[in-house]
This record gives sequence, C-alpha cells and structure tokens, in this order.
Amino acid sequence: MPEKYSTPAGGKTARERAELYAEARQEREDEHGELIAEKRERDAARQQKRDTEQGITCDDWFDEYHAYQRESGHTDVRKKKLRWSKWISPVIGHRPMASITRHDVEDIRDDLDRAIAAWKKLGRSTGTQGREISGKTAMNIWSALTSSFKAATSSKRRDLRVLEGRPNPCVGVEPPGDKGSRQSRRKTFIYPREAAVLLASEDVALEWREIYAIALYTYLRPGELRVLTHADVRLDVGHIEVTKAWDYLDGKIKPPKSRNGVRRVPIDPALRPLLERMRRDAGEGADAALVVPTLSSFGEDHLAEHFRLDLKRAKLLRAELHASSVTHVKANFRSCRDSGVTWLAMTGLGVDKIQRRAGHEDIKTTLGYVKQAEDLTGELGAPFAPLPPSLVNGGGRGPLGQARAKLGNRTKSPMILVGAEGLESVRGVAASVD
Repeated sequence: MPEKYSTPAGGKTARERAELYAEARQEREDEHGELIAEKRERDAARQQKRDTEQGITCDDWFDEYHAYQRESGHTDVRKKKLRWSKWISPVIGHRPMASITRHDVEDIRDDLDRAIAAWKKLGRSTGTQGREISGKTAMNIWSALTSSFKAATSSKRRDLRVLEGRPNPCVGVEPPGDKGSRQSRRKTFIYPREAAVLLASEDVALEWREIYAIALYTYLRPGELRVLTHADVRLDVGHIEVTKAWDYLDGKIKPPKSRNGVRRVPIDPALRPLLERMRRDAGEGADAALVVPTLSSFGEDHLAEHFRLDLKRAKLLRAELHASSVTHVKANFRSCRDSGVTWLAMTGLGVDKIQRRAGHEDIKTTLGYVKQAEDLTGELGAPFAPLPPSLVNGGGRGPLGQARAKLGNRTKSPMILVGAEGLESVRGVAASVD
C-alpha cells in the first residue's frame, strides 16, 4: 500500500483511506488490467535475462520449486515465496542459477546482517520498507535460500536438479547474525491468575471470553480453532479431534501444521461445562456448525489487536503483554495456545504427553515451554482453574455481546462488529479473510 494512501487525512483513519484506495485500484484493474499487464512485462523481461548457456534464472527456478512444494503439500510455501521475493530476488533473482557463487550468497547474508543490526537498534520493525528484522526472521530467510540451492543440487525431482554435479554455493557460508541474535525472542504468556480475571471480566464480550477460554484450555493453534466444529468436540469420549486448520495466507482449509498436528486433545474438566452449553446453544444441526464462528471475521493481525484490547478492558496491563522488546514478543491471540502449553508444563505433565497434545513435531519445541515454566517464580495462579459461572452459564455479556443480543443475534455477518466500543470497521478485515 503506498504510504501516502495509508496515513490519516481528511477526517479518515489510515485504515479507511487504505480501504478506499484498494477499492479504487481494484475497479481500475478490473477495467484496464494494468497490474496483470505489468506482471506480464516483468515475466517477459525475466525470460529475456535467461542465459542460453547457463540456463534458468534463480527466480524462474524458484517459481518451479515453489509450485512443486505446493503440490507436495507443504503449508509454508507462500511465506518462503515472500521471503525470496523481498530479500533474495533483488540480489540474484535475474541471474542464472549456475552463475551464483559463494560471494553472491555472502552478499545476501551481509544484507541480512545489516537488517539485524537495524532491528537491534530500534527493537522492532518500522516503516514501509521493513528493512529491520530479528535474528530469527533472518534465519527463516536464510533457510529459504539454502534449502533452495540444496534442492537445485540434489532434489528428488530430477528436473529441479539444475546444479547437479556443480558445487552448492551456500556450503560453508556462515549464516547471518550471531548465536545470540539467532535465538527466538521469548514468548509472552498469560498467567493463570490473569486468565481468571480476563474470563470473568464483564467488560469483555461473552463470545470473546468463550473464545479465549477454549483457546487457553485446548491450546489449539489459531487456525485449528477457527475451523473447529461441534462434531470435532467429542464430548461422549472426552477429547477434541484436530484434523484441519485454516491457512490465513491462502484463505483456505489445510492440514494441520505438522505431521503430529493431527491429534486428539483431552477436554479439560473445567472446560467441559462451557463446551456442553455452547453445543446446546448451537441448536439443531450443531455438528456442522463452527464452535467459534466469530474468528472467521478476523485476520491474524486483527486478532492480535483485539486480544490486547480485551486485555486492557480487563485491566490486565502488565508491560510484557502490550509491548515487545529485543528479548520478548508482546501478547497476541496465539499467546493463548502458548499459555495453555506452558500451563501443561506447570502441572508437571510429562514432556512426551505435552508434545503429543500440542502437536509439536520436534521435542525441542516442547522443551522450550518446559524451560519457560521452570523459570517462572511468584504467585501465578492455578493452571486450568474452574471457569467463572457467568461464562459457563452464558451470562454477563460485555458491550459487544450486548449489542448482538439487542439485535436478536439475527446475523453472523462481521459487520455487526462495526460501532462496538474500541473497534474500527472490519470491512477490510472481512476482505482479507476472504
């Protein structure tokens, strides 16, 4: 989005101006096809840059590799594509794969080092260019580069092995950052006593307290929770079947993140009464209904904003919840999952059981939560405590729930959220989800 169209002006917020610009741009594109014409010109120019002796360019090869990964069922290919386009393509994209040398790879590494240094100085990413990144993000970009050249030399698919018999230019090159900067920032989680305050607060809408309770007590990933149906909640046998997830980037249902993501999560006794009441409220045909349909009206970033807003409504103002630093990430909706997994470690549950319930592919991921729980001190409250009666029984609606109740809950449209206290129009939110 051009910066001049994404700033407040003329009595409109930045978001409102951006939405208006996007609408106008789309109408012009529908009529004239300017963007697709520009894309075709770029594709033609890229084709002209192919070297007849040395073969396919890096960008063209990656497009084929990207398509192959999608066909193979990888769920992170779009993120890799974005990393490649922003950080790798400008340096080597137009060059033939066979012409890339160690020095070219080091140029990309040095660019990432500069971005890490800028991030350390600011403690965050700023501006429209986003040229400040954490060490963890830099390593993700580095992985997109090194895995690509590894595939170009030894892919299972023969037509992708364009560097077969040639040296891999990434081999032996030191990664970006130092050991310290490559460590992930600490995740901020909700203390059990803070969760009790949040779930009991009548300043927070009932439907959102329901969502937070389920997210905390089942520790599902946001995408898994979004597509959870009542049929997946097996009250008869006491577990939740996790078999699918929502892809926020591609806007469609996909398999869970990892092979271990397909799993059964035990229903915590404290959560069961809430799930039973919500199923009764769903009425006839509940099996096919989403457990928390409200999530379908929000993108990932908007969920994070809304979650922090609700924390403030509940008077939960701990600094780590609302501001990031070089060492930790501020709370977002996914913090509910991180909190639930950490609570499991606080209860003393075995690491193998935590790994299975959380759907972690690597035991090291689970051990990170265990370590975080071991580092905690002070009175944090009891994990998975009984839910407040007002939540279980469906009373005590906050301002958003009251607005919906007045309308008789006649619509599931996200537009019902417009005008609720503290929320801007979600018109753009719904568009991003679609």
